[in-house]
Amino acid sequence: MLDDREALRVDTHAIARFKLWHLVLLVGFVAVAIADIQDHRRTEPALIALAGAGFALYAALAWLGWTFAQRFAIRIGRVALIGLYLGSMAALFLMATVVYLMIEHVYLGGRF
Repeated sequence: MLDDREALRVDTHAIARFKLWHLVLLVGFVAVAIADIQDHRRTEPALIALAGAGFALYAALAWLGWTFAQRFAIRIGRVALIGLYLGSMAALFLMATVVYLMIEHVYLGGRF
């Protein structure tokens, strides 16, 4: 016979398990995206959609990147892994920001 706790436990794959910190991180990404888009004072729907899609893609890449990076935690150590992960995500964000600013410049009529 199953214990009450075992009966309530549902075995799911790791991809479907959301914890509280996942939701906090999602709220943080949305808050940063909204503040960043409002800070630029852009009213062009195409640029707003591009920025929103970029933040959503960055959040997805951050989650996928961390899922992939955890495989190397034993080999290189947890602290080194976190440092490499955060450094690579910062570099990706910087590159994405530069690309967005170039697209915005061209969209608003600038030439290269």
